[in-house]
Amino acid sequence: MKARSGYNKQKAELIKIAVNFFLLISFYIMIAGFGAYFKQELGLNSLVGTVIISAFCYVSFSGNIKGVINVNTFLSPILIGIILILGIMNKSNINLCAIENLSINNYAWFINAIMYCGYNSLILIPILISLKTYITSKSKNIIVSTLTFLVMLLLGNIIFFLLIHIQNINNIEIPTVWVVKKFGETYAKLFGIIVLISIFTSAVSTGYAFLENLNKKNYSIYNKLICISAIGVAGVGFSNLLNTLYPVFGVLGFIQIIMIITKILEKNE
Repeated sequence: MKARSGYNKQKAELIKIAVNFFLLISFYIMIAGFGAYFKQELGLNSLVGTVIISAFCYVSFSGNIKGVINVNTFLSPILIGIILILGIMNKSNINLCAIENLSINNYAWFINAIMYCGYNSLILIPILISLKTYITSKSKNIIVSTLTFLVMLLLGNIIFFLLIHIQNINNIEIPTVWVVKKFGETYAKLFGIIVLISIFTSAVSTGYAFLENLNKKNYSIYNKLICISAIGVAGVGFSNLLNTLYPVFGVLGFIQIIMIITKILEKNE
């Protein structure tokens, strides 16, 4: 029994380490994304953007950041609304026959789909724990899960059809912002501002969560370290960070899903 308990503690510790690592790297990726926008849309050196957002993050971590994090509560519906509007405006380009032209002769798309699910599920445990306060019944759980799935499915298809007809986007760091330009500069600027604010609040959220999991006595030191190191890591490039680390987190997330399913099956035995 003790051996079993020790094994479970080891698994819990491994998950905690993986989640903390994910939070830190996600913070770095957000910093890089902010700099990528400055380079792509403003024609400035990406270092300008990374220094600006790192400085803002440092100030935010040093004070009360609840208000900054809560901004995402208002921004998420706005982003969803804008994507829906873009989908409606792009309805003339929705051609299911275009899918036939895609290369699906190999299983790369299936592997990428699994990696994407694993990547997004890596912080599944802390999110579910936080939602437990609001979702108090099985019926609510089913409703929220179903609605989330349907919204994500709709948004995913809208973004897919926005990008499917666009050529030569391999060198574009933030393709969605670039694609919105075809609907007019006003949409592009509005969408860009919201994306920048979303990147900043996401950076603050992930960075703060990482700092909270460390030794509180050295909080100010860790605050300086992650904000300064972020500038250097962001130099690797937003897309390069995603392409390199996305598969790693995908595998870790997939392993976590297996561990969660195994735990559920053990309880039901």
